[in-house]
Amino acid sequence: MNPLQASQNGYLQVDGVQNSVQYLTSLVISESTNRVEFKYDDASKAVRASGSLNMQNLVVGQGNESSVSSVVFWWTENNNQGENSVIVWGNNTTNEGNNNVIILSPYSTSSSENTAILNGQNVVTNGKNITVVNGENSNVRGKYVTVFGNSSVGADYVVVFGDKVTNNKSNTFVFNGQDTEFEPEQE
Repeated sequence: MNPLQASQNGYLQVDGVQNSVQYLTSLVISESTNRVEFKYDDASKAVRASGSLNMQNLVVGQGNESSVSSVVFWWTENNNQGENSVIVWGNNTTNEGNNNVIILSPYSTSSSENTAILNGQNVVTNGKNITVVNGENSNVRGKYVTVFGNSSVGADYVVVFGDKVTNNKSNTFVFNGQDTEFEPEQE
């Protein structure tokens, strides 16, 4: 019998010792120095966990999927297939890269490594060590890229600030405070 389904008519078996169960309102797992307790909280009508939990993955929200070593937390239809990665409050957000943090970035796709994307809606990445903050409708490619605006970047070593910046050169710092596209002619 599955111990989590034990009832007053069933038996709970731990390490070969079988006990009858009337109602399971708490479960304590401990060893000499550590303790984890699962306890039903009547006020919130929920199970509370206290102690240190080491979980392989956590998936919260409707239609979300995650690899074993990653986390998807909140909203719907997110797919986190990267390793050691987190999607928080995405909506139709996809991650295939490793060691990524994607926060509040709906309809984004990331396949880069070691990336942090904060509120970067509709970001498409293809590289590594990329940081995007509020890069709405961005298309980011390359290796060591930092973007803070509505930008399209395709370079290797770039830092871009501003709106509607287009940069296809490597080793470039671009700041564009205007609403028109900036296309450098040289690096």
